Amino acid sequence: MVTQSGIIKMEEYTAPLGGKSFDSIHLAAAFKDDKPYRFGVMVAKLFSSSNRFSNKTLSALTLGNGNFEVIDNNVYRWTVAGDDEINFYSTEQLNDAGAKLGYGNSEFTFALDHDWLEEPDVIQCEDNRYPFISIIGKPRKIGNHFHYVGKLQTSDPTAWISPEMFDVGRTFIKASSSIADEMNDKRGGDQYGSAMDFESQIGMYAAEFNVTDKVVRRELQGKKTSKDQCLTSGYAFAVRRGGKVIERGMFVTDAEARLLDRVEMDREMAMVYGHASVDLDSNGYIKRTGPGFRQLSKDGHEYIHNGNLTAQSLEDYLHGIFLNRLNAVDRDVVISTGEGGIRMFHQILSDEANSFLTVDTHYIKDTSSAIKGIRNPLAYGAQFVEFNAINGIRVRLAYDPMKDDPKYCKRKHPDNPAYTIDSFRMDIYDLGNPGSSDAPKSNMTMLMEDLTEVYTYTSGITDPRLGPISNGSKATSLQKGVTFIRETSGSLCVWDTSRIGSIVYEPDYV
Repeated sequence: MVTQSGIIKMEEYTAPLGGKSFDSIHLAAAFKDDKPYRFGVMVAKLFSSSNRFSNKTLSALTLGNGNFEVIDNNVYRWTVAGDDEINFYSTEQLNDAGAKLGYGNSEFTFALDHDWLEEPDVIQCEDNRYPFISIIGKPRKIGNHFHYVGKLQTSDPTAWISPEMFDVGRTFIKASSSIADEMNDKRGGDQYGSAMDFESQIGMYAAEFNVTDKVVRRELQGKKTSKDQCLTSGYAFAVRRGGKVIERGMFVTDAEARLLDRVEMDREMAMVYGHASVDLDSNGYIKRTGPGFRQLSKDGHEYIHNGNLTAQSLEDYLHGIFLNRLNAVDRDVVISTGEGGIRMFHQILSDEANSFLTVDTHYIKDTSSAIKGIRNPLAYGAQFVEFNAINGIRVRLAYDPMKDDPKYCKRKHPDNPAYTIDSFRMDIYDLGNPGSSDAPKSNMTMLMEDLTEVYTYTSGITDPRLGPISNGSKATSLQKGVTFIRETSGSLCVWDTSRIGSIVYEPDYV
């Protein structure tokens, strides 16, 4: 069969293809000088540039940007530092109600949960209207409590502090220290905030496809007859060296590319929707899956709404995260969403700015018109894609086509079924570095287990690069077809879940 352009087609398949077999090379040969992981990165970028495999948002953010690590195990652990400061808790009430503790510069006793404080440490109670409390000497352990002696840090003899500030559960922080200006031999200590240990695991993925010996023959025959054209309706791969095309791929090459895409899409789906699990396969061997972003974001900053999202609620959500967390210059947020979310983002900002839109020159502009007789034509309309909130918060949008694809979300918007529910989901993949020098520059990484990459083929009588064996050499089997195999590993690692968030639309949420 010959198309109008003169390109020969072996066969056009109109019915869906699936499973592992096709009835009708070699991609790895094109990149044979590259290591497996670099090969994967290179091909991922090739696909991304062609827009053919563009639905792998997390793979692009990690593997595509070089944010990946290869480790020698499928289970890994790491530690995330908590708050820089800790709270001390009152564990016992040692004073009578109504007492004026510290009045007349007197000393008083109280109980805390740790013995980490001593003279010259100075602490502050929950109500910062009261003076600081200077620690006298060292604490004494009485039962399960640590008894301290304190004195108000003030020169006002009428000052005092209420005993209720020392009720069980009340909190204190180390505020300062105070030493003599001569012959000092006392020094305060330091307290470190909490640290959390995390453990996760790496999933593995595999796929294969088979072609018959006839398909291989047609491929090789096609390469002989046409050096510059793709001979199938599939995706063409051109291998160039020194600016010269030395090899072109056809159906089998495209099928190999789809095989790579299949296992990478398996991994992408696990990175988005997966839940951590440990199970056994049918042969009794352990199989693991790592948590996906949607599971991890529940440990981050998840905000659920039923469609009532406003500019104010968005601003309140972000301020609740950033308060006491980042410097103002670091409050730059990128929201990944679908077309529904982009539309909703525009609408809530339009509602907020409705009072002045009609006089804004960005909304009403001069334009041209093809309609005869129209003088002074105007164009109306613009789109909000960025939100500059107070205190240095900047919000920008990024489009994620996966959220619009009904293949991945069957739930439809109740009022506009053209949109999926996920189209309105807004994911924030990094809320910024918390300021610690130990924090990773990129909060998300793809972790892969070393020596798990498998990309090969099995054949007997038919070699996919040479055709049938005809020189009398030994065949490994009597298999006439060729089977291509691809296995890989990888899972999403979010080092600090406090740096991610999601704004989730749920129509039935109350």
